Amino acid sequence: MTQRAWNGGSPHAYIYVHENGREQGFHTHELALVPLEKRDPFEQWALNCLARLSGRTRVHPDALCLRVYKPRNEADAVARLWDWFRYITKSLSPCVLVEARNGEWVQARAVFKPRPFIEAEPVSCSQLASGSRKIWTEEQRRAGFRSRYRTGEWGQLYDGSELEAWRQERFEEAEQRRVEQMLATLNL
Repeated sequence: MTQRAWNGGSPHAYIYVHENGREQGFHTHELALVPLEKRDPFEQWALNCLARLSGRTRVHPDALCLRVYKPRNEADAVARLWDWFRYITKSLSPCVLVEARNGEWVQARAVFKPRPFIEAEPVSCSQLASGSRKIWTEEQRRAGFRSRYRTGEWGQLYDGSELEAWRQERFEEAEQRRVEQMLATLNL
């Protein structure tokens, strides 16, 4: 058993984006869920992974910057994740447009409200951004999640209401199943 798996299994949910920074050059931001008790083993695994992917026997410890945040409650966790999301989308070009529900085209930056844009060299790689399968589009569909971005409810993107809406829908579905089961037992 590896040290990383010692505390039991846990999903590795993440999203990432590659960018070219003026000071750092090409680098990647990954927003990930790593259980606190797995922080150190994850950091070692990530350094080994970076070495393997870059074809080196080892990488400098500064090649990885792991920040840990311990939320006070669920609302705090949601707010912090959205803040980090806005940070990692800061390289979104002002030229990217999205269609609003009324048919108008608006800057994607106006929708996502990322940190201020800094002009940098373009990124040339096969995929600029992605995420783990566990939280990407197919899983979102399967779980019944409807993105505020996709539904055009852009004003509610960062308010955390999607979590409560999802819970309410699951409650209503369970209630509907309970009623159906009860009605199936009645002899009418």
